[in-house]
Amino acid sequence: MARELFRPLLPYGKMPQTLLIGGFAGIILVGTLLLLLPWSQTKGEVGFVDALFTSTSAVCVTGLVVVDTGTAYTLFGQTVIVALIQIGGLGIMTFAALAYLMLGRRLSLASQAALHDAFFQRDLGIEFRKKFFQILLITASIELIGFFLIFLALLWRQAPAVPALFSAFFHSISAFCNAGFSIYKDNLIGLRDSPVIMATVMSLIVLGGLGHMVVFEVWHHGRNWFSRKHRSGPNPISTHSRVVLRTTLALITIGWLGIILLGQTPSEDTWGMKLSCALFQSVTARTAGFNTVDIGVMPLASLLLITLLMFIGGSPGSCAGGVKTTGLAITLAEFKAKLKGEEQVVILDRRVPKPLLDRTMVLSDLVYANPNFLFTPLRLPFGGKGESGWIIEQRNGHLAKKDGAFIYSAELVRA
Repeated sequence: MARELFRPLLPYGKMPQTLLIGGFAGIILVGTLLLLLPWSQTKGEVGFVDALFTSTSAVCVTGLVVVDTGTAYTLFGQTVIVALIQIGGLGIMTFAALAYLMLGRRLSLASQAALHDAFFQRDLGIEFRKKFFQILLITASIELIGFFLIFLALLWRQAPAVPALFSAFFHSISAFCNAGFSIYKDNLIGLRDSPVIMATVMSLIVLGGLGHMVVFEVWHHGRNWFSRKHRSGPNPISTHSRVVLRTTLALITIGWLGIILLGQTPSEDTWGMKLSCALFQSVTARTAGFNTVDIGVMPLASLLLITLLMFIGGSPGSCAGGVKTTGLAITLAEFKAKLKGEEQVVILDRRVPKPLLDRTMVLSDLVYANPNFLFTPLRLPFGGKGESGWIIEQRNGHLAKKDGAFIYSAELVRA
């Protein structure tokens, strides 16, 4: 009787989408139970809801926390968190595919297609297995290089060897997976005077946010260049990768200059500190969530810019969220085409197919077509904490200025 009842659902159990959703839910639950163990907590004060929140945030590489990761959890608990970050960063289906391949079993064509879509953003090819292991190797290599650089920089700062070892391990994975988790109470503010650590973390964030396909192509292209194989005919970087790289560079530059112009906090009292912290916040805002300044006391104009960068996010097939760099590029290209009265949307001399254009517009329509959507806070003048400012509010298609401030809410909150 029970078998007959669930028989219509059996085909769905073999779908890659079911594996993805069920895998994420299962890992989150296992992570929650592990974080509830007595040897995962320092004082035993983390309850089920807090553990569930932390596990979900780690697997979804969000970076939000409700308890201090460095003090609420033991070394074992922090190891569980970084393992959840790594699993969530590469994806449940990635580890499922790895397990299948290790056991010598073949993935279904549907599962291979789903993985290939996530990694390469192009049609399924015959070299899936080879490329898949190459991506895992590149990921491990990047995180290993980041680990050694952070570890050596911490030793240079005279940090104890064992804590420095674990800190480098934790933050290299957290940075590449764009999670933003830190075991330090002030996140990375205490390390912002270390150029090596800042440069390493930023590099890991950018590489993790580019997407597996782009990193793979850049790696392959660079290897061919150094081995001089390009002389016999280079393998050009795809249009997707070129769009991602150009958009990423443009967003980092715009964010960097914007934060410098709009202001940071009083603690950045030298131009060197202002430039480095602004660059770091521009890099981390879109994808990761680390901070080297006190976000709570930044001017609202700077918070507006950071919010827009967070909304855009990273690139397809990466660990980052948001509407993606390619989504922004396609939206701008469509806007340009409409201004010129052109029917075709073109990016880098390539026409954007209508199905791709329609999929890209779905999220934008959900956000901007909502009549109750509050556009975003804009504060004038761009001053420090405690000053009153203006809000541009959109309701029922009309814009209005109101005194006050709001953060991520559909309702106005007084400053």
